[in-house]
Amino acid sequence: MRKTIIGLILLLVSAASNGFAAPSWTYQVEGVGAIVSADQAAARQQAVRVALREALQEAVLSVLGTDAVVANIHVLNERLYAEPWPYIASYRVLWEYPDAPGKVYRVRLAAEVASTKVRQALAVLDPSVAAVDPGRLPEDDAGRLAILITERHLGQATSTWWAERGVVTRTLRSQLTERGVRIGELEPGLHWDGTEGAALKAAREAEVAILLVGHAGVQQIYNALSGSTVHATLQLRVLDTPTGGVLAQERGEANVNGTQSGQAGALALEQAARTVVPRLMAFLSAAVQPTPPDSAATP
Repeated sequence: MRKTIIGLILLLVSAASNGFAAPSWTYQVEGVGAIVSADQAAARQQAVRVALREALQEAVLSVLGTDAVVANIHVLNERLYAEPWPYIASYRVLWEYPDAPGKVYRVRLAAEVASTKVRQALAVLDPSVAAVDPGRLPEDDAGRLAILITERHLGQATSTWWAERGVVTRTLRSQLTERGVRIGELEPGLHWDGTEGAALKAAREAEVAILLVGHAGVQQIYNALSGSTVHATLQLRVLDTPTGGVLAQERGEANVNGTQSGQAGALALEQAARTVVPRLMAFLSAAVQPTPPDSAATP
């Protein structure tokens, strides 16, 4: 009996060391919880839950793709996102702090999502998901364009990569997709340091032809006449992924009344992103969309 138990332990250790342990994807995500009646513990718990939901949403997006997520958003909200805990293998708190002036508790986590469990749950929506290799994206997820933007929000000393959940990235994806631009999915759990070199490396690995890379941030401006205003700026470069050449550069700006709500910064970033989309389309419509065959060359 003892030999059997020892043999089983050795078998499990061997399996784990050879890659048979349950695969997972790691995401760096942030969450915010409201501080009500000075209850910071409850606010922290809410913030962690929000962050874990963000990680789960990232995993689902990488497996299904944008179109399938949009088509099944109500089912996903009810069956997966409402209770993220079963799909979280582990998480680690990177930083946390109570924002007393804003009456919110903020956390940033490194969360591991159990990809096998996610694929099993999604297989109910799309049976082909069950066959997806958890270590890589489906081949047809390779797109023509990728987006990597860092954001610096109010109260932040440095910029942060907000992955697919950043305000600017979400706005650009939505606006460009509506205009027929095909967006590629980057590797799940990608860690980016904010540099163009690392962004190009990630885009090349994802086999996308065009890369939108840039930085966005907000600052609060006080004026004796107009009061408080939140000013957002977006610096964006369009790069040819294979060569790294700069194809275009754009700058977007927007102002939002700072007294509206705690969402003034997000609204300003969204508006700044929207301003660059029409100017980008003049280039992207030719660079991204398939070129029709030359009728003169057709026999």
